[in-house]
Amino acid sequence: MVPPMVAEPAIVFTERAEGVYPINVDAVLLGAFLLGLDAPKARRRAVDLGCGTGVIGLQLLAACGFDHVTFVDVHDASIATATANVHASGFGERASFATSDARAFSDDKKGIANLVAINPPYFEAHTLTLSPSPDRNRAISGPLAVFLHAARQLLGRAGRVVLAYPAPRFDALVVEALRVGLAPKVIRFVHGRAGDPARLVLASFAAGGVGGLTVLEPLVEWAGTGGDEKVRPAMTTEYQAILTRWRRWIGAPAFV
Repeated sequence: MVPPMVAEPAIVFTERAEGVYPINVDAVLLGAFLLGLDAPKARRRAVDLGCGTGVIGLQLLAACGFDHVTFVDVHDASIATATANVHASGFGERASFATSDARAFSDDKKGIANLVAINPPYFEAHTLTLSPSPDRNRAISGPLAVFLHAARQLLGRAGRVVLAYPAPRFDALVVEALRVGLAPKVIRFVHGRAGDPARLVLASFAAGGVGGLTVLEPLVEWAGTGGDEKVRPAMTTEYQAILTRWRRWIGAPAFV
């Protein structure tokens, strides 16, 4: 099991730089998924690939017990923001930063990580109408295969690649992962409401062959409203617990 936290972590987010993709709930859910994973047993070095604000890597440092996290992003402002957040949170001595695209970084740093965390672009560029903002396009659209190939190269002899991805594209995720030698080992689907199709999948992959897949109980975010759409749905107990813990870590007011 994941070792218990020595103390309640504190994470500080500075003012976000222009063009940096904002923190969203999927990154928080991925952090909770990471916290609950049993593997890898050696929590020494991790890479936050496409780090943005650094939200995933900060959870690896603050709550998951990794000794060192390398934050990688091709976007200068994202690296500047992640650097400011990591230092403001007191983890500067356990972090390094690289302004680089995933392919170039992984070619240069093969085998350095026990874990690679990715919150990759959710869409291929040809599947959506692009935004007038190049920074937003970069954050939400891009080739999944490039990120998975880079993550596979960064893993040492044993390790995991962990990511969040749209559940309707889970088949494409598995196909691309198998193509680069990564097999799914633990997955958890996230549903907006019970009975709705899953909107997100949280997944852990390992190098090697298929087999030994664990499918966790789904996470449901919102309780039903008895069919009355005029009534605002309430958070489920687990979803509220995850968000409450996150708000505690960042010093935000508790839910009322």
